[in-house]
Amino acid sequence: MEHANIVQNLLEFVADKILEGQADELDATTPLLEWGVLNSLEMTKLLAHIERTYGIRVGAEHVHPGNFGDLNAISSLVAELRTKA
Repeated sequence: MEHANIVQNLLEFVADKILEGQADELDATTPLLEWGVLNSLEMTKLLAHIERTYGIRVGAEHVHPGNFGDLNAISSLVAELRTKA
């Protein structure tokens, strides 16, 4: 699955399940942590979605702002972990 497809899937998930459809300004570079989109509960939802959708486990060592700052960063992490799986 290419980067753009992963970003689109994550965008749809965040828009629907985390922002409950209120995602007019959301795009691949939206600063998710700075804007308060991701908190601990929402991060748990997102990690569960990634694990279900992509069949990978995101270990605690990967959960840091550099990997979850925006959808591009999350997509890169997903792609990297998929190559290692």
